[in-house]
Amino acid sequence: MRQVRAAEPDKSQAQPEAIKRQDAEVKVPEPTRTSESEQEMSIKPRPDPQEREEKGSSDAVTLPPTEKKPVIPVARPIPGKVGMVFSPFNNKPIDVKGIPSGRLVADPTYPPSEKKHFRVP
Repeated sequence: MRQVRAAEPDKSQAQPEAIKRQDAEVKVPEPTRTSESEQEMSIKPRPDPQEREEKGSSDAVTLPPTEKKPVIPVARPIPGKVGMVFSPFNNKPIDVKGIPSGRLVADPTYPPSEKKHFRVP
């Protein structure tokens, strides 16, 4: 004799039911809504630059004053004489033969205590 088992659902029908059950269990979260006070706290307009200056905002970065470097004059070459220049301080001729261009030199017509320097052209 044949034994009859309890009624088993047909496997072809079981899969769609399982799919239906999974769909029913999946919940889509609803977007959260923030209150007006929370929105006001998160969105703040930037103040105008003029308002910042008036308020003395700490956002502004103050840089230390830069020290100005002294302007060092450049001697003028004497036309027709190689290695000779006019002093930019007293316009006297100075021999700079063998000194490369751009080098800082002291004017020999002044004492070292006065520190008169110029650049060779």
